[in-house]
Amino acid sequence: MFEELNRLAGWSTEKLPDREVIFITDKGCNGTFLLHHFIALYLKAGQHVVLVTVEQSFAHYSVACGKLGANLTKSKTEGKLTHVDMMKAGLNEYLQESSPTDQLSKGFSNKTLEQLNDMIHDLVNSVPVDKKSIVIVDDLSLFLSLGFPIEDVITFYHKMKYITRTKPASFLTVLHLDGSAEDLPTLYPNFSYYGTCELKLEGLESGYSKDVHGTLEVIQKSMKNLRTVFERKVRQYKVTERTLHLFAPGTSKAVL
Repeated sequence: MFEELNRLAGWSTEKLPDREVIFITDKGCNGTFLLHHFIALYLKAGQHVVLVTVEQSFAHYSVACGKLGANLTKSKTEGKLTHVDMMKAGLNEYLQESSPTDQLSKGFSNKTLEQLNDMIHDLVNSVPVDKKSIVIVDDLSLFLSLGFPIEDVITFYHKMKYITRTKPASFLTVLHLDGSAEDLPTLYPNFSYYGTCELKLEGLESGYSKDVHGTLEVIQKSMKNLRTVFERKVRQYKVTERTLHLFAPGTSKAVL
């Protein structure tokens, strides 16, 4: 796990994100490595993960999270992790004789996201009451490229927010800000308004550096005296297979 990120955001295996809507945004870099951290964080805490893959395969996450000490195959077998593979089959209808993650059939329809929402609600409802869960969609912005109307994507996002209000669950997804979908500028304000924490990643304007990979800004939203308060923390980062190093801008050993 990325302990420096945990300390910066106030998280740990004993203090998981509580009913949060977390979204990762990236520009000039790829921030999906942060998904590996959250999967490992919840599994190591003995909690439940619902992983909906759109961009990457289960094998990819199994290898990446294995380097962080989380065995996804074992967790899946033990019922601690549920995997829904959107790209393998799509979601078209429930098949009553199948398990939840096998309730898939070929092709997407205008009801696909509605059915995905129903499936996720069923999975979260099945988690024991003494457990927390996190629902992870590895690239919600990719739904636009798959042809789903932006209204349907926003509605799905709102329904994920509803889960966090009614269950001890959090929601996490990624929005690639330099993607090609035309509706991305419309999608981001909805993410920002309804989200409780943004992990904002940007690549270096100067280009590639082996010592500094980019900038990470943690933006956490809370309510104080009936007012929305934003707490912002900015760090530069360097990521390796097993660690994420954070440091104040300009303090990397490479520039001192």
